[in-house]
Amino acid sequence: STLFPYTTLFRSPYRSSTAIRLACAAGRAIAACRSSSAPVREFRTRNAPIAAGATTATASSSGKRDGVTYRIVSIVGARPQFVKLAPVCRAIERHNAGSGEPIENLILHTGQHYDPSMSDVFFDELQIPRATIDLGVGSGSHGEQTARMLEGIERVLIERRPDAVLVYGDTNSTVAGALAAAKLHIRVVHLEAGLRSFNRRMPEEVNRIAVDHISDLLLAPTPTAVRNLEAENLGARTLFTGDVMFDAVLHARAIAAGRHRNGASAEFRRHEYGYMEIGRASCRERV
Repeated sequence: STLFPYTTLFRSPYRSSTAIRLACAAGRAIAACRSSSAPVREFRTRNAPIAAGATTATASSSGKRDGVTYRIVSIVGARPQFVKLAPVCRAIERHNAGSGEPIENLILHTGQHYDPSMSDVFFDELQIPRATIDLGVGSGSHGEQTARMLEGIERVLIERRPDAVLVYGDTNSTVAGALAAAKLHIRVVHLEAGLRSFNRRMPEEVNRIAVDHISDLLLAPTPTAVRNLEAENLGARTLFTGDVMFDAVLHARAIAAGRHRNGASAEFRRHEYGYMEIGRASCRERV
């Protein structure tokens, strides 16, 4: 089969990992992109800065491949996306270590969450490679923030010319990344597709629906998410991968166990705490 990396990654000893299946799904989108009768359009871009406050790494700073077979741009910007990104990066690293078809995974950080405690700490603790590009968009209204992201992401995609764009979750970074890629005719893969609250007063719900309907491949974490997508006539582009957050939990548990043995968690052990994070105001009001 030529559908990279289905034939290569499923031979991996890590085949039980949902992150590996996720990487396979991204490979499916890339293969479809390369075999499409309507290839990705080539653009010229002005020598203008990507966005206010943006920084770009010098490595792989153009559309040149330099031995890379496939190029993915992972677009993230908020802390839940950093958690999802971590196992994807590890899966790609494992694949590249034993494959003649290397994947280049460029990380584009929009800067939606920019405080060190909301961004840097996740890259450090979860051992995520530093972002290749940081747009530094900062705070703003939904429209203002998304507009700055769209402008910056579009310029990056024109410059880097990826085979596919991987977007995560349901934030403004997600919808901006998907929309910019779709309008440039670059394949869009949506990780954590099909989740629904059925409450369109939530900005995230609007983002989820919009991104799912413009994406080329939908990676559903649960059977319920698959059914939601099928109900919206999106079943043909849906793949049930399992929840990549499970891989993130397993990895974090191993790190926490090491710290526990070293005494760093003695206070929590002594008092036998449980931990729960409740993020939305509507949820906190019901507790």
